[in-house]
Amino acid sequence: MYLCTVMSLAVTLTPSGRALVGNPIKLTIATDGIAVYTVIVDGTPAYTGSGQGAFYVFLSEIILPYLSAQLCSNENGNAVIPISGQYANVMVSVSDDDGNGPVTKSLMVYLGGISRRAFRALGGNNIFTARFMAATNFFFTARGTASLITMKEREIMPLPMIVPEALQVVCGSHSYSPSAVAGTFAALNLAWLRAYWQTTFGYLPDHFDIYGYHAKAVTIRFEASPLSKDSYLVRFLDSLGCYCLTEFRGGASQGVDMGDDVSYQKYDAVTDSYAEGRNRLEVHPVVKMSTGYQTEAELLFLQELLQSEDVTLLSFRGADRKVTATCDSFEVALASFSPGSLDFDFRFVDADITLD
Repeated sequence: MYLCTVMSLAVTLTPSGRALVGNPIKLTIATDGIAVYTVIVDGTPAYTGSGQGAFYVFLSEIILPYLSAQLCSNENGNAVIPISGQYANVMVSVSDDDGNGPVTKSLMVYLGGISRRAFRALGGNNIFTARFMAATNFFFTARGTASLITMKEREIMPLPMIVPEALQVVCGSHSYSPSAVAGTFAALNLAWLRAYWQTTFGYLPDHFDIYGYHAKAVTIRFEASPLSKDSYLVRFLDSLGCYCLTEFRGGASQGVDMGDDVSYQKYDAVTDSYAEGRNRLEVHPVVKMSTGYQTEAELLFLQELLQSEDVTLLSFRGADRKVTATCDSFEVALASFSPGSLDFDFRFVDADITLD
């Protein structure tokens, strides 16, 4: 947080430097008269407002429409994939009717957010200095812990990050330093790196140790996907703006969710009476799936799937299907050495009905 005062006009923007759009971005203004503020996103005026005396406004809802999640492909031929559109340079300009100003503040805003509980736990510290720009799990993903990310081989996806200083990928006695500019927003292409290891060093890594800021930051561990004749992949956007894959391998079945049955009476001239009729029903296909046996950490991570606004069932009967995810009983045994399983319903967002 920083404070700038010009005569009787004081402007504060918190947090300073960088922020997540899913968490509070607070503009505080104090003036003796009437202040006018303009929010500019990537050079485009997004909103102009005003207030009198001492007041504050939250800016996240103004900025959010200018950000969009970017899907990075494993097929990209680079170790580090540049990302645009998922962050924006935001500037706020403030002046008052006493002739003070303009006072300008700026910060970089990224898609995503952390929970209220995690936000309070920061105690006023910035999540970027505490995590995303520190020698810890600096990736923009809700998967894993501060020191370890685990994923099945079929769940590998590029991981977004603010490229750290001295980025290095290590496995055993071999290492690779991707060519990327520190401070830029990009994704680490794990699939490309594994293929590079196999081609260059003659083996397929089961883990990577990721170094950044001149220290070991996090380990990414890859596990073999269990064989299953009835497995499906679901892609979803997590709370930090990262697309994730998760594999359901416990079997699936398909049903339908029927729309409201609106019946009506129509006249039958032959019998001089009324018969019942109805309009064609709107039907949403619903696919019921079981996760198959998974660890406690894997199951708890699926809370992100339940909360996601962007879920896709991949290659289901030859096509990718946009769905919404629900789980009637999300219950995971804690501190259990035995794996568990959960049942999910995936409802197609498009109904099976003829167009008017």
